[in-house]
Parts: sequence; C-alpha cells; structure tokens
Amino acid sequence: METRLPSLAWALLFTSALPAAAAAPPNSAGQLIAFTAAGLDGDGFGGIWLVRPDGTGFKQLTSFANPIFELDDLHGLQLPEDHPTVSPNGKQIAFVSNRGHAFNKELYLMDVNGANVRRLTDSPGLDTEPSWSPDGGKIAFSSARFGGLDICILDLTNLAVTRITTNPFEDVEPGQ
Repeated sequence: METRLPSLAWALLFTSALPAAAAAPPNSAGQLIAFTAAGLDGDGFGGIWLVRPDGTGFKQLTSFANPIFELDDLHGLQLPEDHPTVSPNGKQIAFVSNRGHAFNKELYLMDVNGANVRRLTDSPGLDTEPSWSPDGGKIAFSSARFGGLDICILDLTNLAVTRITTNPFEDVEPGQ
C-alpha cells in the first residue's frame, strides 16, 4: 500500500535526486527524491523522506528527534532534520540533524533505506549544507565551528575536517 503525506501544509525542502537502481522500491523507474518535510500546523510530524518523481512511493526515513524549528535572517528555516543529499553512488544520504543536541546541528550519514544512522561531526556551532564530492569520498559543508560560517571538507575515510575558507563573510551552500 502506498503511503501518502497527510494533506496538511507541508514544507518540501532541499531535494536531492537518487538513481533508482540504488535501493529503490521494487518496480520503480527513474529517480527518487530525498527531501525534508514538516507539518506546519504544529503536529510535530516530519523528517526526511523519499518519493518517486511521479508523486508515489513516499517513504519516511527519519522522524524529528527534537521538534525545535529555527528561523533566522541568514539561514532561513532550519528544521530538526534538514538538507538531505544523496551520495553519488546512490547508497547513502548525508543530512543535518539536531538529534544529538537540540540546539546544535551536526552532519549525519545513513543508508538510503534509513538504516545505519551515524553522526559524522561533533563540534560546538552549526555544521550544515552537506554536498558530496563526485567520488563520494568527501563532503563539503558550512560550519560555524571557527566563529562565522566557513566552508569545510570532511574526509569520510578518517572524519578529518579541513577548513577551506577563512574570510569575514558567511560562506554557505557549497556545491559540486
């Protein structure tokens, strides 16, 4: 039976395409889309989901651990689980979560089916907006661990973080 999101006001944010062969439901074609959804009517229902481009096959991968929503001028709406991005091989999803601490966002990784969730970063200050390297071995992200927001690279083989930018500006949204 297909699962459909309730007909509430929903926010669909930060989509990422996923090749269907990676771990899609049986008989799927095309791609899947990873996104963050949140009930805006205060029901606390939300998390990271997958869906087919035709609107079928909704699958919830995570649920908000801490129902704390933040809104500020620089970052906009920050949800408890946010910014999902699918790895180049389609097997994993990197995302941002406050599940370890309600007021601190860190980078996490999970298998495309929602299993094997693990924290990648652990620092005071916001770590956000993950973006995979083409080979899937590194993740670029924005981090406030040094004060203002800078772009950093996380090496997935040893979890070493390298600061890439050091300027007075807020450096956000690294891309491939």
